[in-house]
Amino acid sequence: RSAKPENPNWSKILIKEQKPVQNHGSNRSKRIALTGFATLGSKGINVLAGFISIPLTAGYLGAERFGLWLTLSTFLLWVSLADLGLANSLTNVVATADAQENPRHAQTAISSAFWLMAIIGIVLAIIFGLCYPSIDWQQVFNVSSMSIAQEAGWAALIGFMLFVLRLPFSVPSRVYTAYQEGYLYQLWVGFGSCLSLVALSGCIYFKASLPVLVGTFFGSSLLADILAAIHLFYWHRPMIKPVLGSFQWDRSIELLKVGMQFWIMQISAIVFLQTDLIMVAQLFGAKAVATYGVALKLFTIIGLVQAAFLGPLWSAYNEALARRDLAWIIKTFKNSVRTSLIWSICSGGLLVGLSPWLISHLIGVESIPQIDLTIAMFFLAVFTAFGQCIGYLMNGLGKVSAQAIYGVVAAITNLVLSVILGKIFGLSGVTWATTIAIVIFSIILIGSKAIQEISRLKRDFSNDEIRSV
Repeated sequence: RSAKPENPNWSKILIKEQKPVQNHGSNRSKRIALTGFATLGSKGINVLAGFISIPLTAGYLGAERFGLWLTLSTFLLWVSLADLGLANSLTNVVATADAQENPRHAQTAISSAFWLMAIIGIVLAIIFGLCYPSIDWQQVFNVSSMSIAQEAGWAALIGFMLFVLRLPFSVPSRVYTAYQEGYLYQLWVGFGSCLSLVALSGCIYFKASLPVLVGTFFGSSLLADILAAIHLFYWHRPMIKPVLGSFQWDRSIELLKVGMQFWIMQISAIVFLQTDLIMVAQLFGAKAVATYGVALKLFTIIGLVQAAFLGPLWSAYNEALARRDLAWIIKTFKNSVRTSLIWSICSGGLLVGLSPWLISHLIGVESIPQIDLTIAMFFLAVFTAFGQCIGYLMNGLGKVSAQAIYGVVAAITNLVLSVILGKIFGLSGVTWATTIAIVIFSIILIGSKAIQEISRLKRDFSNDEIRSV
């Protein structure tokens, strides 16, 4: 009552102060939707390319070499971990700089991450080149003949070098994401998928070897990343392009400290979700990988569609946190969980019924999985959808230490359970092992941490408002 005479327009001022937050929330949601649909389109192209490439490569390579191709593709994803989490730690820094309208701060962080990853790539290439002659590739991939093992070794070498070159060029994807402009990057992803399919078809037409197949297929993706970097740093946002003069060791160390937590999370996630094919190869042989791998690719579609809309939430959560828009964060998280569960249950149930027909037309009747494997993958897809919603929220809030700690324990648990349940239940046991680990660690333990963090933010923001009054 005493404040009102001093400032007769106090209610209008409050409305004006709240309006930008509402506009930011609306713009944030629009960018998320735009990025989601753009990602869905590019992933759709990627999935379509994958479905086209499956019968092409399966018929051309044969069962064992096709299983080797799938294993190699999974194995090469591990190379992306060599950035030590720098690209992921960059996301929150650039998103915060965007909220503060500080492009100089963003450029320093981007330059420090880009050039440090280039140095890491050079060191890794030298180390791998020196170690390559002493690696027993026949034992690594569990193949039947030495000739196939040698071919796999050359393919691994070429693929590794290409992925090392991609390390610094992983920066543009995170920068696009941080500015909530992931829809621009997805255009380059779609272009890379089309280029990879053309390259793969050309290799099969000219009867190229497996190393050439790997080189042209993954080299096309590298080319798309380079073009994305040129567009971002020399056309779209030249003020933040990575220049050597903006490289700072202290900033690199700061990014590396946070990045190491993301790095541990990435390793855990790959062991968590991407080692199934390797475990199947070791437990049941390379031929079983074809059956398991094709079924896994089908159910991966569920996660690809979901990730198209969950991915943009990471930077959006961080930007909303910088603007203290906690109400938007809570509302968006609840909607993401609700939508993800509905989507995963409906689409997963449909795939359980259609997967035998789809696989028989893509590969052949000999690769149709048993019903117990498809049911296990259904539950894996549903619980993974829930766990990813929690994970993106925690990433956006900058709370990754708990995920890093639990991730290590979850990865070890998954490997042990895969061996035990795989021997008892067969192929489906490997899937059930991953599902159990996700429920315990990603949903129950990390979920409880997310609830605690939201409660803490509510208290802190409320106390700040009381103190300001």
